[in-house]
Amino acid sequence: MNNVFEQHKVWLIGEGFNESITFEGLPKDLEDELAIGDCIIGKAKAATYSMVNNGDKDIKFKWNSGDKDEFKFYPNCGHLKAKSSKRIKVMVRGT
Repeated sequence: MNNVFEQHKVWLIGEGFNESITFEGLPKDLEDELAIGDCIIGKAKAATYSMVNNGDKDIKFKWNSGDKDEFKFYPNCGHLKAKSSKRIKVMVRGT
């Protein structure tokens, strides 16, 4: 059976990109922002998310919070293998 309606040609034009490192599972389902929310003075508050290596090479990372004791990342440095992820915990202490 030769039905002309069974075959369709579609021409798509687009633009895409691939980020080597992405952050997933950020609080409040935000895409590119770490929202901690309100903090009580003297009390610690935590947030967790995943850092994902989408690339083909292992990477080394280090979070530098300087001399700020009220803002810490766990782990604050490490290695992330290609095509893998690691959970990151951020602790904030209101002062």
